[in-house]
Amino acid sequence: MGSYLVLAMGAGLQAVSGNLVLQEPASEYHYSRETGRVVELAIKVGSEVAKKKVMLEYVSEDSKKTKTLISNENGYVDYVNPNAVPGKVFAPGELLLRVQSNRVFGAHYFEQKEIESMGFALEIQAKGRLWLCSDARPIEVRVDDIAKNSLLVSMKLKKEEYSQLQHTITEGSIALHQSMQACL
Repeated sequence: MGSYLVLAMGAGLQAVSGNLVLQEPASEYHYSRETGRVVELAIKVGSEVAKKKVMLEYVSEDSKKTKTLISNENGYVDYVNPNAVPGKVFAPGELLLRVQSNRVFGAHYFEQKEIESMGFALEIQAKGRLWLCSDARPIEVRVDDIAKNSLLVSMKLKKEEYSQLQHTITEGSIALHQSMQACL
């Protein structure tokens, strides 16, 4: 059975306010291990990639075998080496591709005195979800774990949403809502 936290809430607000701190999205780097000639580039800067998607196919100059570079996680391509185009040759040690994760991790900190001063109850469960209202769209926030004064959270963000959200959270308290309807 998962952890849960019962928060006292004001008349029907069904939200918890606090300070959201986000970790910068992880990046995966794809360096060449050998000299190769690009056969096919299946992605471009800005394109979304799924885990295990073939991004680049090349022929090894040493063995003449066709090889591939595959994404390790879901994310967005944010760099493609200029030599990573069909027909071009790359050398060992060159950064060929970089993929930024679309899953962002963080913590939502709240103060115990604020919680104790509120009215009704809102139950938050680990592995549950809350909603963050943004101008572009409601963002689903997964509650990964619950600590004494914080929620450990993660969310799937589009490439441009991370920097917009970083700017918003520096302006002050952020409310996480129990229902997406609060954002509509």
